[in-house]
Amino acid sequence: MSRSVAIRSSRWISALGLALVLSPTSLFAQSANEDPFKNFSRKNASAFLQSFKDPIKDVLPSVVRVRIEDQDVALGTVVRSDGYIVTKNSELVGDLQVIFRDDRKVPAKVVATNEAFDLALIKVELRNLPVVKWANTAGTVGNWVASPGMDSVPAAVGVVSVGTRTLSRRELAIETTVPQGGFLGIEPIVNESRIMIKDVVKNSAAEKAGVKKNDYLLAIGDQRITTREGVFEALSKSKPGQTIEILLNRGGEEIKLLVKLGRRQGVDRSDVQNAMGSTLSTRKMGFPVILQHDTVLKATDCGGPLVDLDGKVLGLNIARAGRVESYAIPTDALQKALQEMFSSISTTKAKPAETTSSTKSK
Repeated sequence: MSRSVAIRSSRWISALGLALVLSPTSLFAQSANEDPFKNFSRKNASAFLQSFKDPIKDVLPSVVRVRIEDQDVALGTVVRSDGYIVTKNSELVGDLQVIFRDDRKVPAKVVATNEAFDLALIKVELRNLPVVKWANTAGTVGNWVASPGMDSVPAAVGVVSVGTRTLSRRELAIETTVPQGGFLGIEPIVNESRIMIKDVVKNSAAEKAGVKKNDYLLAIGDQRITTREGVFEALSKSKPGQTIEILLNRGGEEIKLLVKLGRRQGVDRSDVQNAMGSTLSTRKMGFPVILQHDTVLKATDCGGPLVDLDGKVLGLNIARAGRVESYAIPTDALQKALQEMFSSISTTKAKPAETTSSTKSK
């Protein structure tokens, strides 16, 4: 370890130790009879978060807020100085706006996506942006990590709970069986080899668009509909908030309607138990590889970097998956995904972001 790194680490450890000793919300002030999960909320107490200001300070300029219609939907991370930012794709429905730390508000557009990791590469028309520097080191189980947001202290902190891994078959099965598409709000039935709308859910997207009982559904977008399964398949490709076109037959006349899809109201019981008062990410599983940590991260704070105590960026937060489960994409997998997205928008080979050396001694 270099002398400067040693001094910085020593100061940080001293500050953290002082915060833990003096704060009444110390992680270690727990009796045997207390709820073992009670202190997870304490980790995000203001006094405790102050101890993590130093490790994240060099990363903060590269973190931005992503909004749609003045609503926070995700964080973003600058990956190229000429206006390229990576964020979480499944939350991006509508006109994008990026908020910088100096309060600049800039429109953005999606230029590439990676469905496997739920990533979007978005572009703003700015130059000379500060670029994040990824570390090509993996997080170590038991080590502290911080998730920078838009403030000088982290949005949340936690501990690496499971090393880099692929999701189990059971987890992948859960992801693929839970409806992820937009909600139309109809009850389709087969009538004379056609799909008839038997009922329309009150206050649903379909009702608001003018869909009526006994209409025949002919197409959703470009997909012709001939079976009930076809309805679900077509909607599974959509997102809540997305506007789609549907083709109906009403009284022998074909009509087209634009429908802004809603969000399915039914909630899985395990999601309720996992969330415990905090919203989970809409897309929270199905990633090829993840780094799991126990940070109590807001779903709207996904898309930002995950940083260790040396200030190294270990990956990109991609999902709040459970009560004390958050997922990050490890840097090696993220680098490959970024390269693929850049390659898809340009014939010129582009570097995703600078990488720090993994040979840095501790």
